[in-house]
Amino acid sequence: LYYLRCCSCRAWVKRERLMSRKPTHVCVDCGTFGRPIWVNPASILIAVILLLCFFVPGVIYILWGIVSTYQVCPKCRSRAVIPLNSPKGQEFISNTQKKQVTAEHDIPTQIAKMAELKDNGIITQQEFDSKKSELLARM
Repeated sequence: LYYLRCCSCRAWVKRERLMSRKPTHVCVDCGTFGRPIWVNPASILIAVILLLCFFVPGVIYILWGIVSTYQVCPKCRSRAVIPLNSPKGQEFISNTQKKQVTAEHDIPTQIAKMAELKDNGIITQQEFDSKKSELLARM
């Protein structure tokens, strides 16, 4: 990010390159589509101390850190990321699309229910109008 602040002409190129990357994974917990982040549980400070004081344990610690590296969601840091081209990823995408279609068709019924609540005096006209505009904005 420091590189992006120093040179504005190269910043646009780098930013476009980052934005053009297509998502490869989906997070099951938060539903984010994107590229996962690699996380290494080993600490650099501990690795340096072990290497300086005890060489063999330092090497073992570094190898453990390399072996135990894992991928996490860039948004929620969950380990529950799955590739989009896997069967589970395709199933997740199809389920998400079905839910979106259901939610879009459900908006008129929600407005009708809100109108019924307004007619019964449970909610005010102002509450009905605000909720109706919110629902129509989602369409």
